[in-house]
Amino acid sequence: MKREEILQLLVSETMAVLEHKRKVIAHGPRVKNHPLVASEATVRRFINSHLVEEDGQVFFMGGYKYAPEKWRTETFDQRKKAVSFITYKNVQM
Repeated sequence: MKREEILQLLVSETMAVLEHKRKVIAHGPRVKNHPLVASEATVRRFINSHLVEEDGQVFFMGGYKYAPEKWRTETFDQRKKAVSFITYKNVQM
C-alpha cells in the first residue's frame, strides 16, 4: 500500500477508537476529571510523523523513544497494534 492509503486507514481506525473512548468517558462516573482526547488533525499529524518508507514498504515507528521499532501496517492486526499505541499517546489521562 502507499503511504497516503496507510495514513488514511490509520487515521480512520484511530478516530473510531477515540470516538468510542470519548463516549465511554462522557458517560462514566468521573466526568469532571475526564481525559482530553486529541482531534483528527492532531492524530493525522502524529501518524504522519511516525510513518517511515523503506524499500517500497511503509512502516509505523512505535515503541519507546530511545529504542523505536518498525511495525508493519499491511494487515488489520498489525494496524491494531499501531492504533493502540496512537490512542495511548493521544489521550491524556
